[in-house]
Amino acid sequence: MSQSRTILIIDDDQHVREMLQDFLHTKGFSILSAEDGLKGMELIKNKEVDLVILDARLPCVTGIGLIQIARKQKPDLPIIYMTDSGFADKTIVEQEKGVQVLTKPFDLKKMLQSINKMLN
Repeated sequence: MSQSRTILIIDDDQHVREMLQDFLHTKGFSILSAEDGLKGMELIKNKEVDLVILDARLPCVTGIGLIQIARKQKPDLPIIYMTDSGFADKTIVEQEKGVQVLTKPFDLKKMLQSINKMLN
């Protein structure tokens, strides 16, 4: 299932980006990554992406801003939204179609389950 599927990881935390990239690469996914909202927005617009994993708090463009932009560009693009448990906008994001919220810290096994569910 994961063969030839591309996941875009958008997170300003290099450790999180690299951890997810390494883990998902071993599961057969192609990975793109960006460290801020502007670079993530460009990749969403210009690359073939099957799923986006993004952090709520990003430099330049917030996670919610990216969801809104992505919905205009690619309305059916599945998105996993990573947030802290106390982040106020979590409830708003949970109401978005095609968006799943994962609270940090997250378990890699749960992340993979969410990805596979959203791509099937």
